[in-house]
Amino acid sequence: LISIMAITRIKKEQIINDLHKAAEHADMIVFLNFHKVSVADMSALRNILRKAGAALKVAKKRLAKRVLDGLGLHGDMPKLEGEVALFFKEGEPVEAVKVLSDFAKKFEGMKILGGVYERGYVGADIVKMLASIPPRDVLFGQVVGGIASPIRGFMNVINGPLAGLVGVLHNITKSRI
Repeated sequence: LISIMAITRIKKEQIINDLHKAAEHADMIVFLNFHKVSVADMSALRNILRKAGAALKVAKKRLAKRVLDGLGLHGDMPKLEGEVALFFKEGEPVEAVKVLSDFAKKFEGMKILGGVYERGYVGADIVKMLASIPPRDVLFGQVVGGIASPIRGFMNVINGPLAGLVGVLHNITKSRI
């Protein structure tokens, strides 16, 4: 039998400090149930998120709640069930949340429980909605395309009579030959 040792008070304080620093600077926090996900898969997720500028930390729910209660967030905290990891992202969260959401879809034991966005608690549906937003470059392309579409239509209207004239002149030259 392997005995499970309780976390020492010093270790708990260190975990609380780490969580507090990450939570203070994060623009987005996501609560993730990772039940039945292997250590190797969690390590792979951490590496992918690190490349996207995000962090994933595992902590006891009681310690996480203690840190989150100290932040003065508005709304109701989503129910944290199962084994919970916290995702932290500074700056624009959409790309990293998309990575997290795509990863969660691959594993049946992984579930997004909710999170913190704009200093308030949000449900899993809001987190998933943020993950569905296209990347910034695609959004810029859509805006430019929307602006260019009327201009392109206007140019087609202006060029219509000229194209018709060219067609008529071409037919006249063919009929004379």
